[in-house]
Amino acid sequence: MRILFLTCSTGGGHNSAARALATEAAQRGHSYIIKDALDFLGYRRKSIISKGHVFAYKHMPKLYGKLYDKAGEASTKTVFRSMHRSMRRINRYLGKHNYDAVVCVHVFAAMMMTHVRKHYGLKQGLYLVATDYSYTPGSALTLPDMHFVPVGFKNAFAVHGIPIEKITEAGIPIKHEFFNKTTRKEAREKLGIDQKKVLVVLSAGSMGCGDMRSLAKMISTKLTNCMVAVLCGNNKRLFRQLSRYSQILPVGFTNDVPYYFKAANVIVTKAGGLTVTEAAISGTPMIIMNAVPGLETHNLEYFEHNRLARCAQTPQQVYPMVVQALADTENSPFTKLKNKATKELFSNEASKTIIDTVEKDMA
Repeated sequence: MRILFLTCSTGGGHNSAARALATEAAQRGHSYIIKDALDFLGYRRKSIISKGHVFAYKHMPKLYGKLYDKAGEASTKTVFRSMHRSMRRINRYLGKHNYDAVVCVHVFAAMMMTHVRKHYGLKQGLYLVATDYSYTPGSALTLPDMHFVPVGFKNAFAVHGIPIEKITEAGIPIKHEFFNKTTRKEAREKLGIDQKKVLVVLSAGSMGCGDMRSLAKMISTKLTNCMVAVLCGNNKRLFRQLSRYSQILPVGFTNDVPYYFKAANVIVTKAGGLTVTEAAISGTPMIIMNAVPGLETHNLEYFEHNRLARCAQTPQQVYPMVVQALADTENSPFTKLKNKATKELFSNEASKTIIDTVEKDMA
């Protein structure tokens, strides 16, 4: 079977989900391609959308949130009505490369494919994977053969008019490395990090957002015998700024995130759906901070409600929470609740469930 995984260059989480699914497919002998759906729009449109999204997310989070709140089904539908030329390009691409199935890990990609299905008679199986702990605006406008959503969110999607039989609670697919039984000692040996130091990992996602510089300086200054590793993602400016501090380890875009999460005593992160899922599965105490309005707010609320993380509304609240997390033991009430919720809500079956369904449909 040949599978096309469609993502969008508006953040790294969707790409991570696509890679997790592609790994599962490859292990079963299937061939695949991971492609940015925005490539079909042409360079100019892709650049405007991806760069605009990243700029608003990093520099104007309040405006980003307002746009999210106003982005209802009708407004999203209007955007895609103007892209007939791009849809023809997609249809030609699909015909040329003989894919059996298309798996979308971003709703925009699924809307584009839905347009192709409506106007050109899409022959391939079509699937949409949700990567946040909330209904994704625009999902009800798509026509996949199956929506894959996090555990417990079937009704959240069904109330928007999606047929219940078209929804599967698969969970969010993440890389299998996060499920490995790597110990903190082993992870630190791989990364070359001092076993005796307290390690706080700050993760802003692939776009490297937030006031990470001042937060890293504060934690590294106040905590004794501490190293702060900052996962800068693609933010080269932040990497350069942090390189001058001896107790701060800036890390550019890396495939070693599972090991940094395992090596840490505490993880401080933004509220992207993939990142908080990866952090939860790592088992390391987590603090979610300063969620950008929109889906991140829903992710934060979900993790706080289920006692999976401590949640800080401002950077000033982070340091006291780091101290609290370091003081927790395996028998502390917060740790017990966190571990119980992690076992109940997350498993390594998401990628398996999704590829199982695709195989069954294509048989």
